[in-house]
Amino acid sequence: MNTALVCTLNYTVLELVKKYVSLKTGVRHNTEANYNFVINIIAKSAFGKMRIDKVHLSDAKGWLIKLQKEGRCYSTIHSVRGVLRPAFQMAVDDDLIRKNPFNFELASVVVNDSVTLNTYSHVGFEDAKEELSRVAEH
Repeated sequence: MNTALVCTLNYTVLELVKKYVSLKTGVRHNTEANYNFVINIIAKSAFGKMRIDKVHLSDAKGWLIKLQKEGRCYSTIHSVRGVLRPAFQMAVDDDLIRKNPFNFELASVVVNDSVTLNTYSHVGFEDAKEELSRVAEH
């Protein structure tokens, strides 16, 4: 059996993301810092050790939900998915996998807490509570 074929079939999520990021040349400093931030999140999780051919849509959604339950905010999860989605698309394009498990709308899976947390940040708690009560009555 061809050893190159065996290696590609055994890519882990972390290895795939590192390969994807290595191909992104000429990016700005903040973009590179974001890539490293995402790599660190993936490296610390069991999900990062999964083989890419074993990752299903339900695994991808479940892991993002787990990140939010662990306290990660929506924007962080959005950044993570923003790297994983094109990395897995690269694997599809390279014929390593058939379908991209991250090809879904993020808002259908995790709660966008950045909207709910910041909606009434400019008013006091009592004012916000009163406004919500007034809206609920109508």
